[in-house]
Amino acid sequence: MVRSLVRGIFFIFMGIALAGCGKSKYASLYNSLPINTDGNPTGKIAVVEFLDYSDLDSLKMATILNEVMEQRPNVRIIYHPIIINPKKAYFTKLVLAAGLQDRFLAAHHLMVNASNQLTENQTIDLLSQAFVDVNELKRREDSAEVESELSADEKLAQTWQVNKVPAFFIGRVDHKPQKLVGPQTLIQLLAVIDQESAK
Repeated sequence: MVRSLVRGIFFIFMGIALAGCGKSKYASLYNSLPINTDGNPTGKIAVVEFLDYSDLDSLKMATILNEVMEQRPNVRIIYHPIIINPKKAYFTKLVLAAGLQDRFLAAHHLMVNASNQLTENQTIDLLSQAFVDVNELKRREDSAEVESELSADEKLAQTWQVNKVPAFFIGRVDHKPQKLVGPQTLIQLLAVIDQESAK
């Protein structure tokens, strides 16, 4: 009950925070919640990442994004997990299931620093380090809530023509973002962030 109330408050809070840009066609892309947002939660520049936890290029970006957050305190990182490899859909589903216990970011960081060769049981063992209820994690992996969140992210990916991961959209919430596809260097990301900050 308390967890559901907290998640509800998160949605209300971010809905109010985004009210100023609610009419923008970019609002859904930049829509973020404390559970899937890294860096500065009120940062004026957003870096939206579409990723698949079974994709090596997605995993390699984790270290670079950490550097981005250290060097640009005005940036928030918004994660949108999608499934590119259906054979390893359990990676993304389990992270989203951890999010239902308000442990998305903890699960995310464990996954991006892990091997993409993990079995489903090994992934569950790994995510237990995020202080999740493992039994609930297993039970909710294929739940309607996970499918709903996954569907929302995949529809968003289709809207923005994301066919490959990692894919990044960088910009201010009221401006058209710049799109970058594939792995990026720190220099490349910082250059775009600085361009958007100057607008």
